[in-house]
Amino acid sequence: YINSFEGPRYIVGHSWGATLGLEYMTRFEEKISGLVLMSSGLSFNHWRIEFDLEKERRGLTSAPPEMIFLADDERADWSDFLDGMWDTFSEETFHSLYDGYISSHDLTDKFSKLKLPILSISGSEDVRFCPRIAKTLVNYNPKVELFEVIGAGHFPFLLDSHRKIVIDKILNYTEK
Repeated sequence: YINSFEGPRYIVGHSWGATLGLEYMTRFEEKISGLVLMSSGLSFNHWRIEFDLEKERRGLTSAPPEMIFLADDERADWSDFLDGMWDTFSEETFHSLYDGYISSHDLTDKFSKLKLPILSISGSEDVRFCPRIAKTLVNYNPKVELFEVIGAGHFPFLLDSHRKIVIDKILNYTEK
């Protein structure tokens, strides 16, 4: 229960979880001290354009998911993780999310009105939410601090070395 916790309250979300955290923050900003977004954007339409451009730029228009979600160094140890993730995500669930929310998702106006600090973390090798998407966030809200994990894909915390960088950055951000 969020109201029973004394002290600062931060939401940390990755990908779809970051979208949900951002949605929560736009509704209950007074309950939150700050937000950490990882591998996420504000608008489905903007994301789709950038995603398609990035796939084309990298020659990945027909690439399998591991080429889209994982950086080169992550593929050897994490392809099974990605396969397992798809096994838990049914087509019915996907269409429910996509048709019910994702395809019309646009938090740009709400995001621009947020007054609390926001940290955006992206992987330099993320095709799904390329760093170019994260860099546009400052156009909508000057409170955004950008941080790019060099060599990381869509999950900028998979490798031990990246995880340490991400954790240190989040801890530093929340201690400000």
